[in-house]
Amino acid sequence: MSIDPQLSQLFCHASNNLPQALALLSIGAVIATYEGKILYANQQGANLLGYTPKELINLNLDSVSHPHDLLHEKVQRQRCWRGEQASYRVEKRFRHRQGQIVWLQIDATILKDGENCPAYILMYWQDITERKHAEAAFVENEKRFRQIFEEVPVGMAIIGFNHRLIKVNKALCDMTGYSEAELLSRPFDILTHPEDHLQDTILAKQLYYGRIPHYQLEKRCITKSQNIIWVLLTAYIIRNEQGKAVNSLAMIRDITKQKTAQEYLANALQEKELFLKEIHHRVKNNLHVIANLLELQSQSLEDESLHNLFSDSQNRIYTMALIHEHLYQSSHFGKVELGEYIKNLTYNLLAYYDQEDINLQLQLDKIWVNMETAIPCGLVVNELVTNALKYAWANSHFQGVKQLTIMCVQSDDRLITLTIKDNGLGLEATGNSHTLGMRLVKLLAKQLDATLHTDTQAGTSFQLTFSELQYHDRFQIAGN
Repeated sequence: MSIDPQLSQLFCHASNNLPQALALLSIGAVIATYEGKILYANQQGANLLGYTPKELINLNLDSVSHPHDLLHEKVQRQRCWRGEQASYRVEKRFRHRQGQIVWLQIDATILKDGENCPAYILMYWQDITERKHAEAAFVENEKRFRQIFEEVPVGMAIIGFNHRLIKVNKALCDMTGYSEAELLSRPFDILTHPEDHLQDTILAKQLYYGRIPHYQLEKRCITKSQNIIWVLLTAYIIRNEQGKAVNSLAMIRDITKQKTAQEYLANALQEKELFLKEIHHRVKNNLHVIANLLELQSQSLEDESLHNLFSDSQNRIYTMALIHEHLYQSSHFGKVELGEYIKNLTYNLLAYYDQEDINLQLQLDKIWVNMETAIPCGLVVNELVTNALKYAWANSHFQGVKQLTIMCVQSDDRLITLTIKDNGLGLEATGNSHTLGMRLVKLLAKQLDATLHTDTQAGTSFQLTFSELQYHDRFQIAGN
């Protein structure tokens, strides 16, 4: 242990345990003169500044202190020396031997001589560098937060869980028309539209009790001039050092223009849907008129083959009319549910040809397709089902139960497979492989970009595999 000779007499008068006690301390212990000359340092004190105790002795406190911190500590030392206070505590910066700055907390008291006069200063040093760095980082973060809080172009508010506004920024004042003083004297609820108050309160309680980390809510606010604006509120919890929820931070963005645009688009879309539904309704009615005219015209025909051609044309028109009926009733804009459409079309054909003795088996997935896909698909079903009803069991050689199977399924990769199969005598046996209807089926399969497979081993089976046709949107909202 290094002791300046000046201290020998003091240690002789003091308890013999003092040097040993200082040496055993886990914190630094330094004894200096009034002028700051270091006379004693234990190992812990020397280590704090990167010296050995022997090197530190005879250095002056000023020489190892940061120049900006000298005055305050000297004033405290003088007051203590004059007896104005028994001790003092300061936090100051020291220069480490290797050049870096070390923050130390100094707790100092006076050591008196045999005549009870002030002789030396006993100082206890504790390293608080990490704490000071943390405090500096906290201050910097707080400064940064304040800057962001004030300068961000969206409304910001710190709200207590009693709904009182604690702090607001200029953007929120500009948004609501209130001054900062006016807002801080009011509860946050004053800004919220009464119809949106309950939902906001429920979410705020869930936030406070830790059930949700944050929440986002579109709601209406009432400005000072009683105008209603739409805002997007995002709220986060603010906790103290003990982790207790104390306040909430709210970010409030004015979305009135966005909501107005959404409302305009919604109204425009609704008008467009109503307009198109009316078009589909009128097209369906017009197609029915055409079909009825064909039926009236066919009644004057004596040639049965011509009469049949008129009937086939009527069914094709009804097939297209049914598409427009489904579009008129559809909840999916511009889409037809293919399975339901095929089922209705098939039952209509069974009723038209009075084929109640047929065992009909349907396996139809719920598939939504556009009109460009539904129309050729429906015409294919019309031609193939009509062909089966007219010819598959017409020959007297057929024995057994008439069976018609229709399947329309969609795979995971959205590939649609349409199968129409009967257990009749077969396409070649009926002599209908080259009719207008069969030529139409091939043309429609090409239009669908479908692969067509025909099997006549046991009855007749047609299988088309295709995807929904992709077209650019035919309808645009005005102004877009």
